[in-house]
Amino acid sequence: MGCEISELRILIAVDASKHSELALQSIKVRTWPKDTKFCLCTVVDNPTTVSVNRQNYSEPALTKLQTEMKAAALEVLQQKKADLLESQPDAQIALRLEFGNASDEIIAAALKWDADLIVLGSHGRQGIERYALGSVSESVVERAPCSIEIIKTPKYGRNFLDQKRILVCYDESKNADASLVWIAEGQWSTDQQFVLISVLAPLEDVVPQRFSDIRTSGQMKTRLLAKAQEMLELRCSLLRKCLKNIEINPVVIEGYAAETIIEFAEQWGADLIVLGTHTASTTDSAPLGSVARRVVAGANCFIKLVRNKVVSSSDKWQELDAESVELAL
Repeated sequence: MGCEISELRILIAVDASKHSELALQSIKVRTWPKDTKFCLCTVVDNPTTVSVNRQNYSEPALTKLQTEMKAAALEVLQQKKADLLESQPDAQIALRLEFGNASDEIIAAALKWDADLIVLGSHGRQGIERYALGSVSESVVERAPCSIEIIKTPKYGRNFLDQKRILVCYDESKNADASLVWIAEGQWSTDQQFVLISVLAPLEDVVPQRFSDIRTSGQMKTRLLAKAQEMLELRCSLLRKCLKNIEINPVVIEGYAAETIIEFAEQWGADLIVLGTHTASTTDSAPLGSVARRVVAGANCFIKLVRNKVVSSSDKWQELDAESVELAL
C-alpha cells in the first residue's frame, strides 16, 4: 500500500523568475497520481507598499498601478498553467493571485486550499549571504502546514528524484519516520546513494554539570553514540528491505543540527537533503522548524521537508517497523 492520501494537492509558488521556472520544471518531469490537483499561486506587492518604497502615488495612480500589476501577474499564471498542461494535459489546475507579503500569502493560500505539498524555487547563495535569513522560502519553511520541496539548480537533469546523493536527516521523531516512508515508497535507481545522518547535541549541552568530569563524560558520550548508531542502523535495515541493491549508510555525528547537516552535505556532495520537520509554534523552545530554516538558508541543493500530513505509514512500513522494534528489544 502507498500513501493513504487519495487526492494529492500541490501548491506551486510561481513568478517570472528562473527559480520559479525550475520549480515548475521539477513538477512537469514527474509522474503524479491521476487525481492530483495543482494550484499555481503568485503573490505581488501590495500597491500601497510599492508607493511607500518608490514614490507617493495619488489614489487614481494607485488604482491604475494595481490594475497593471494584476494583469501582469495573471498573464504569468496563464503562461505557467499552459506550460504545466503540456506535461500534465488532464491535470486540474487552480490559479491564485494574492497581494501582500509573499511568504504570508503562500502560507495563507496553502491553508485555504488545504495543500498537501508546497513547491517553490530558491536561489543558491555563497559565503555569508547563505546564512542571511529572511527569504521567502526560509520563511515559508517555518510556518507551512504541510510538506515542502525547495528547488534549486539541479546537478543531474531536471527531476527532483534523479539526484544521485541523498542525505536523509533522522532524529527519531514521527516526522523523521514520515520522511523514511517517503523514501521507501519512492522510485529510486541503483546508481543513487543514501546516507542517514543523526546529529547528537554536544555533550556539554545535555549532560548535567555534576557529570562533567572527563571520565564520566567520555563514557556517557560513548553510550549515547552507540545507542544512536544502533537506532540508525535499524532504520537503514528497514530502507534496505524496501530499496533493493541501493547503497544506504548510517552516519552519527556530534554537533549542532543545522550546521552539521549543512557541513556534511557539502563535504559529501549531497544533491538532495530530506528532513522531517514540524511547523514551528510559539510554545517551541527550540523548534525543529528553525533547524529546517537554517538548512534551507545554508544548503546549496534540493531540499525535501516532510511533515506527517502528507506521508503516513504504509502497511508495509508498519510491518517492517514492528520487526525493528523486536530487534531492538
